[in-house]
Amino acid sequence: MSYRIMCDLDDVIYEFSEHFMNFTNDLYSYSDQTNAITHWKWWTCPGVHVTEEQFYYAMELFTRGCYWETMPLGKNVLPHILDLEERGAEIYYVTSRKDETSAQTKVSMIHQKIPHNYQRLIFCKAEEKIDVCREYKINIAIDDRLDTILQMCKTDEIEPVLYIRPHNRRMWSELYNSTHWCGGEKFHDERGTNCRYRGEWIKRINTVHCFKQFADIARSRMCANTPGSSE
Repeated sequence: MSYRIMCDLDDVIYEFSEHFMNFTNDLYSYSDQTNAITHWKWWTCPGVHVTEEQFYYAMELFTRGCYWETMPLGKNVLPHILDLEERGAEIYYVTSRKDETSAQTKVSMIHQKIPHNYQRLIFCKAEEKIDVCREYKINIAIDDRLDTILQMCKTDEIEPVLYIRPHNRRMWSELYNSTHWCGGEKFHDERGTNCRYRGEWIKRINTVHCFKQFADIARSRMCANTPGSSE
């Protein structure tokens, strides 16, 4: 079986935060910076002026104006995607974008020359990504959303990789450095394991600060899983 990779789209493959913040700045005459985003709910972040109402109104205009089609890729993302595909990896793009962005997302992938097998472009809710990974027998998954990566830790079959971005850096740091952290909803896996064991889950999470670092991990795993192969 091919080595299977799950990639989130926004703030992993595409520079969503920068692109959308430029849009909201132009729309509302703000001068906000992406490094002020410390949570995906932008309107809760000190230093970000956009309100919740403005955020969702801007998102509506963003979609209506087909701005998903022009969203830039992250730095050096495409060469590493092409290299992983050439090495035989199957890359599944799993996103929690709304269904109405589907056509624009496909157009963008064509324009950006991303290999686009539409059967491997999957739209779902963030909490459903673990089910998608199980269904498609994903080996390694990268996402910028911390709660999604924590969900991946429920199974030993998926290697979870967190893409560190400004909006998740503080949450990850607090979680990693706290030995008693159990905030929010308690996680229970099929065996009834609860948050007392979350520290063990956290140890399984690799973190990266660019897509190249993730691609290096994936290439290393592929090499290790290929008999007689060497770099």
